[in-house]
Amino acid sequence: MQLISSEQKPCDHDFIISTQTDPKTERMS
Repeated sequence: MQLISSEQKPCDHDFIISTQTDPKTERMS
């Protein structure tokens, strides 16, 4: 969980989905 959403998913829409799937990612963001 090291900015994986940011690199693999530059789209904000995808990023939101990722945070919902992984609550831990939301805190790190």
